[in-house]
Order: sequence, then structure tokens, then C-alpha cells
Amino acid sequence: MSVSRFSDHTGAIICLLLALPGLLGGCDGDASAANQTGAGATATLNAPEPQLLARHDPATAERSPADRRQTQSTAPDDRSNPQFSIAQNQYLFDVSQRSREEFIAFLKRADELVTVAAPETEKLELALILSDHDIDWFAKDNYEQNKELVDLAARLDALEVIDLKICQRAMQEHGYQEDDIPTFIDRVPYAAAEMQRLQGSGYFQL
Repeated sequence: MSVSRFSDHTGAIICLLLALPGLLGGCDGDASAANQTGAGATATLNAPEPQLLARHDPATAERSPADRRQTQSTAPDDRSNPQFSIAQNQYLFDVSQRSREEFIAFLKRADELVTVAAPETEKLELALILSDHDIDWFAKDNYEQNKELVDLAARLDALEVIDLKICQRAMQEHGYQEDDIPTFIDRVPYAAAEMQRLQGSGYFQL
């Protein structure tokens, strides 16, 4: 699937999805910014806008409109970074690197996409891979204590909001047979190889 440019609305929705503790630290890619509190945060919010200061800069005022346009056209574009890009629509989520609480939070964010921006979710691809302790959450014998997580993942997978995969090698190493894991989860032979394949085809790993 080719990467297509999102609308501004969809870009904001993706930022909402990614703004989870322990993921990207929000849409600015700076985890420390999310931890600012008290006077530090207030100072940041009250800081003068750089663009407003530029209007009163004598050096800027003396330049012709054509020169200013040329300078603006050569300014770096943050959208070239996948963390800032509103065109990025393929994401890879290694579930084994997250806690159960983080994974549930991620699924709930993804569920919000269906409610808030259902048409735009057709452009979004979220590949989630199970390869370690996270396999236990989906074992049929553990369903009662993981009902919320499993039901939500199954719903999102059915709606094609997420594509949930499980590493067969890791599944066997944890003592599970094919019948022990729900059939809605796709099987892949080896998680590392699948993640490498997805990244090679344009997926951005969270």
C-alpha cells in the first residue's frame, strides 16, 4: 500500500493515538516536554511566539517579499520525520516491549479512531506483533482475566483497524499449541523476520 497524505484532521487523530506514556512522548517527539510541570511549563506556554518576534526584526523588515519567500522555501520541513509526518500511515507495534496496561491503552486509542474518524482509518495500517509474555494475555485458558483486552483486540482486528500477529516460534517456546490461541490472530513463523519485513515495506516502529 502506497503512503498517501492524510488530511490535517487525520494527522491530529494519529497524534492522539501516539500520545501515550512510554511510546513517543506525544506528537513533538520530546518525552521531556510531557513531564514539564509548574513554573517550567507555565514559562513555556507564555513564551513569545518566534514568528511574532520576527515581524519586528529590522533585518527581516528590510528584506523584500521575494527574499523572504525564498528563505521560507528552504526552511527544514519537520514532516520528513515520521514522528511529525501527517503522511505516515503504517505503524508497527512490538507488543512484547509494552506492559499490559500500555497495550490496553493503545487499543483504546485505536478504538477512538473508529468512533472519531472512521473514514480516515481506511488509510491507517497498525501491525501488532506478539512474541513474549504478551502471548499469555491471549491464551484461551487466561481469557477470563484478560477479557477486556482480548475482546477489544478481536473487535479492532475484525474492523481491520489493527492487524494482530503472533510469533509461532515464541508461542511454542511458551508451551502453547495452535488451538490455545484465538484464530483471529495471524500466525507468523518468526517475529524478528516479520518486523524486519514490515519495516522494509515502510512501516514505522513505535
